This record gives sequence, structure tokens and C-alpha cells, in this order.
Amino acid sequence: MKYVNLRLWPQALAVAGMMSSLSAVTAFGAAGDNGQYFMLEGLYLVKDDADAIALTTSNGGGAFNLITSDVAELDDSGGLRITAQFDAFGHTWQASAFGVRFDDQQFLATNLDFGGVGGNNTSTTYGEFSGTANSQQLHALELSKEGDLWGAEANWVRHLAGPAEGIDLLIGVRYIHFGEDLSGVAYDEANDFSGVDNGIDRFNIGVDNDLVGLQVGLQGMWDLGSHVAVGGSIKGGLAANFASRDRAFGSDNSNVFDYANSIDDTGFAQFVEVNPRIDLKLSENATITVAGTALWINETTRADSHFETVANGADANIRDDDDELVYGASIGLKLALN
Repeated sequence: MKYVNLRLWPQALAVAGMMSSLSAVTAFGAAGDNGQYFMLEGLYLVKDDADAIALTTSNGGGAFNLITSDVAELDDSGGLRITAQFDAFGHTWQASAFGVRFDDQQFLATNLDFGGVGGNNTSTTYGEFSGTANSQQLHALELSKEGDLWGAEANWVRHLAGPAEGIDLLIGVRYIHFGEDLSGVAYDEANDFSGVDNGIDRFNIGVDNDLVGLQVGLQGMWDLGSHVAVGGSIKGGLAANFASRDRAFGSDNSNVFDYANSIDDTGFAQFVEVNPRIDLKLSENATITVAGTALWINETTRADSHFETVANGADANIRDDDDELVYGASIGLKLALN
């Protein structure tokens, strides 16, 4: 069995940001004495590895060449973020959004019918489940996966007093999108892989999780001197997850299993975000801000969870019981709005 890893590594850290509420509002003068500011950041995020799912199995119970979903796992990527805080209608508000696209991860395994310990005994799990001939005792399997994570939020900001002075309460609404697209090609024999014959199965699985909900949070910054402040924010909430799945399957030499369909479902999800931060004052109006970030969401659906049934056009299970964790860092420029 021969493996070829065709992963494309992500770009360097992005230099600007789309909108996100990952900054603190109580920073010293560089963030504006009146608490109003505009911040532009670059993001570097890593998606935590999901539990591996078997993509191949034995065609008859003997030894086989195991391939799991982590061969095309989403990795790290750069993204963009903007945050704006301002006073309006007698209150302080935050409006923000962010965006990250995970680069296409590609994988190719050949000689599954000759090499390794499996001999001619390796099938895809969906091939065994549904009986698709091209994907049973196959020669090669090719996979490609990509994903995106983005969202927006709007918060009412309440400056707390007394023992909690310097801390701000956030109450708002939030939207988070997480999506994946997994496509693949299974080649029955070497002649199919080389293009001489057409014993080939092709599939695509696309999933989208659109979370809409309410959140609460706290944030604050504290001076360590005239040029340095530390602090951060923590937020969490409950959302409705409007989950959807688009699938298609087809064979080059048969139409027995061909189909294309979509399903959707709605469930409840939770999310938590934590952001420690350091601000470095450049002038009365400009601050360099460096932060860590971690975002966790649950009750999501992933593309890998639908691999085993991809050749079954009647499958209507959305499988929205996964969870996602992304973490990383940011660097940006905060400008006071005096």
C-alpha cells in the first residue's frame, strides 16, 4: 500500500481582521478615554483534531489496510477580525465579526489491493455498508476536505461599579457558522486509477452548522504600567443550530447508487469563548494588542460522520452530536475613537 499526502499548508498569519468581539473595552488611553475604539487584527487558529473514524474495513473479515479520517483532518489557518465599540442612544455597544477558512486537505492511498497486510481485502466502510462494487476490494482512495468558520455578534456593554469596577458586562446576540466539505474518489482497480477503465465511485458530503443565539460575558483590562495592560474576556451562550447536509454519490460505470439530496434539522447548541490579552501602548491613540483565543461549540454535525452511509441515498440522520474546538492567537492595532 502506498500513501501520498497532498496537504496544502496554510498561509502566514493574516494582517487584517473582519469583526469579532475578542478585545477589552477598559484599556487605558490608547483605547480611548471614553471607552470607544476600532480594532483590526490578524488571526492564527488551529482546529483541534476530531476523533478518528475508520474509512476502510475488511471485505470478509481478514486483515486489511486501515485508513482513518485523520488523514484529511482540517489543520491551522490564518483569518481576519475587526472589532468596533461606540456610544449610541445613551449606551455603549460592541459590533463585531470574524472569518477563517481552513485550507484544502488532500490525501491519496494507492495499491490498497496489493500492499500492506491486507492484500486484496480492503473496502471502504460505505462500500461494505451499501454494497457498491467499485468501493469494495478497491485499488485506491482519494480524499479532499475543506472548512470554514466565521460569525458576527452585537453586544450591549455595561460598565460595572463598586468592587467590580474595571470589569464590563456583555449581553448580546451571536451568529456562528462552521462548515465542512468532504469529497472523494474510489478506484476499483489499477486500470481505473490510470484512466484505462471506469470502475470509479465519486461522492461529496457538505455540512453546515449555523448557530444563532444569546450570550453573556465579562471583560476587562488592568494597567501594569504606563505602557502595558493585561486582561481579556470570557463569553458563553445558548444557540439554535440550524444544521444542514448536502450529499451526492455516483459511479462512472453504473447508475444503481446515483443520487443527490439535502436534509436539515434544528437543535440546541452551546458555545464558550475565552480570550486572554496584552495591550502595548504606542501613543495616546494607538495600541498594539496581542491575544490568545479559544472557541468551543457543541452539538454540531461533521462531514466525516456521514462517510459510512454516503452511498445510501435514503439515510436521513443529520448526526449533530459532535463538538468543535479551535484555538490560537491574534495580533492587531487598536485605535481610539475620541
